[in-house]
Amino acid sequence: VEYAYYYNTTVNNYLNSSDYYYYLYLMGYDFNVAPSRQQNTLGDQTWLEYFIELTNEGIVQNTVLYLEGQKAGFTVEQNELDEYVDEYIESVKEAASSYNYTFKDYLKAAYGNGMDEATLRECVARSYYVSEYYQNIVDTTEVTDEEAIAYRVKNLAQYTVANLRTNVYSYTASDSTSVAEALAKAKQHVAEGVTEEAFEEVAHKMLEATEQE
Repeated sequence: VEYAYYYNTTVNNYLNSSDYYYYLYLMGYDFNVAPSRQQNTLGDQTWLEYFIELTNEGIVQNTVLYLEGQKAGFTVEQNELDEYVDEYIESVKEAASSYNYTFKDYLKAAYGNGMDEATLRECVARSYYVSEYYQNIVDTTEVTDEEAIAYRVKNLAQYTVANLRTNVYSYTASDSTSVAEALAKAKQHVAEGVTEEAFEEVAHKMLEATEQE
């Protein structure tokens, strides 16, 4: 039952976040097709398998953080925890009402058999605790510039990002003049478009020149 809660939370974070939504859109995700029936373009797995993988990773991370927080004696304000959980439960009840479900039936539909309000409260409370403990780590951990650089160098592959810009120059394969002109334009673009801004500027100029021909 708890697994269904974490899976549901993981998927909703992707589908309801503007950043993740755009990411899914770029990756070819079809919001009208079940995740189990469409292939993830990033690997040899379905989107369902991808979401399950993310859920498993999240559960491991949350469990480790929860146990570390408990071991460190970290606590949260009880009134703030209660308020957060109550607001979450109220939002679920409102969602149930909007779909003409009873609260009990909505929990069953969303999280499967066995989910009740008490169990959901426990899951939400633990998630809140983990989130607060993680934020506490971020707020209280000081990292020097030397340590940050050393970590980046050690994990270079994770922090090396490249932006790719392309431009297509069409030509007629049987026409040597057409091929030569396209090649000349491409070489000019490479020579002048040495930065991202310059690349885009050259692309616009080339497009304008083509439209005027």
